[in-house]
Amino acid sequence: MNRSERVIEHLDAGCNCAEAMVVAFSELVAAPAALCRAATPFGGGVARTGSTCGLVSGAVIVFGWALGREDPSDIETKEGAYDVVAGFLRAVKTACGSTSCTDILGADLTTDEGRALAATDECRHRCRDAARKIARLLEAHLAEPARFGASGPMTAPPEVERDAD
Repeated sequence: MNRSERVIEHLDAGCNCAEAMVVAFSELVAAPAALCRAATPFGGGVARTGSTCGLVSGAVIVFGWALGREDPSDIETKEGAYDVVAGFLRAVKTACGSTSCTDILGADLTTDEGRALAATDECRHRCRDAARKIARLLEAHLAEPARFGASGPMTAPPEVERDAD
């Protein structure tokens, strides 16, 4: 099973979007399973506020674990991580149209109506489609971080291009 399908499997098992991304990638980046705890409040666009998509936040947590620094004076590592994540965010915007949970789902999770809409098959499909795209982008960026730095691609690789709506 590929990583994007692992994300879907974890979503179906009850993980929120951020947790699913972290759990699916934790083995790849040698992160402890407990890192999932750090992802919990990021679900639903950060605590169901519809802000940054939890899949994106989960991916950023994975990047932090894989590419982050331990020594605050290590500016080069910090800047490298920033560059890779900035390239990743640009690619997500191209592939999904936005990094916002509200925009990706088409539902406002801050309202009862929006949460009810998010539970529909249509929104679940949108979320899973985004999960697959974002997981593929995360995997590509982790495999070749130098390729996706500040001067990295402004568009998503062809296999995750945005679907015509």
